[in-house]
Amino acid sequence: MTLVAKSSSQERSASSHCESEYVQGSPISVAFDLVMPEGIAVDRRGRLVVVETGAQRLVRIDPATGAKELIASNLPVGIPAAPESPPQWIMNGVNIDRFGAI
Repeated sequence: MTLVAKSSSQERSASSHCESEYVQGSPISVAFDLVMPEGIAVDRRGRLVVVETGAQRLVRIDPATGAKELIASNLPVGIPAAPESPPQWIMNGVNIDRFGAI
């Protein structure tokens, strides 16, 4: 899966959290070959922190270069369903506090 974001020249108004505040433009791909990405957050340096549920890992992605850095692996995400049960559709997320702790 590919992660797509707005280009760095497209900014959002700091005074509003409304999607309509984004400047119009074409999305760009910033990461490739992600395995079932679910949770995403942006750190204080503008890098993306992504939960890859299919790989059971947490990665940091530099959107300028696409470089990936492994933060954690073998995470207990992607809970399997019980025998003869439907899949457990539980989204995994990530959050970064104001101090930068993940």
